[in-house]
Amino acid sequence: MKRSSLLKARSISVDSAETAPTYAAVPPHPEAPPSRRSAANQSALAAAILVWTVECVVACGLTSFFPSIALAACGSATEVAVIFASFPLATALVSPLVPWFSRRVGSRVTTLIVGLVVSAAGLAGFASAADVAAWTAWRVVQGVGCALVDVPAMGLVLTHSSDIARDVGLLESVSGVAYMIGPTVGGISYQLLGFEIYNLALAAVLMLLVVIMPVSLRAAVRAEPAVLTPPDGSGASFYGDLLSKPTVAWALAVICGANAVLLFYDTALEPHLKKTLGLAPGAVGLVFF
Repeated sequence: MKRSSLLKARSISVDSAETAPTYAAVPPHPEAPPSRRSAANQSALAAAILVWTVECVVACGLTSFFPSIALAACGSATEVAVIFASFPLATALVSPLVPWFSRRVGSRVTTLIVGLVVSAAGLAGFASAADVAAWTAWRVVQGVGCALVDVPAMGLVLTHSSDIARDVGLLESVSGVAYMIGPTVGGISYQLLGFEIYNLALAAVLMLLVVIMPVSLRAAVRAEPAVLTPPDGSGASFYGDLLSKPTVAWALAVICGANAVLLFYDTALEPHLKKTLGLAPGAVGLVFF
């Protein structure tokens, strides 16, 4: 749900794409042959689908088993909620800064790879954590990594897309499916591997993507210097102008309100099902499914 909502919020600004430095559909490099443009489009879309699927599991996979673990350790549902809230909060705060970081390093692909490494480090730290403060800190690291992956992946898709509506719709569908299966994958994996190995296994998958991405995004990397140019005005002014539009503001308010209601279940449902029905984490994951 979280990732899907972010996609919806971003897709709202498609009509203003000319003013959006990171998400704009910029024409491909004029010297690139048609086959190269098609390759860049396909590689960017495939990479976004792959990394977003894994990041969705990172974000929601623990909802089918971790609330009870945290509740037993801290004894407070509020503290459990803080642990869960730290991930999206970090993502929301860091996302507006990612375009600036991409321009500093000169490539959105580099930013994406840095994000994968940061996410993997967050999972490795989370695996060895044993108290609320440590769990919260490492979820913040994971949220930062998520922002560093999400924003450049979306930017690459929209830059090289020949049909923005089609590609955003496809990413919406992938995001929804990933958030649907994430708790089930997390619950079953936790039952089979245990808490520490589950997190380390996810970290290993992310590090594998670090190796794969430069190869799969080779065509997009070649086109990158032509599209990664400094924007007119600051990022803050762009976001301010965007949020001043009534349609955008109302849409974001509805999305935030809907998620505030639905994400209540992330922390509350698993302990309730475990207590009342005695469900194992894998079965709890199927309830989210």
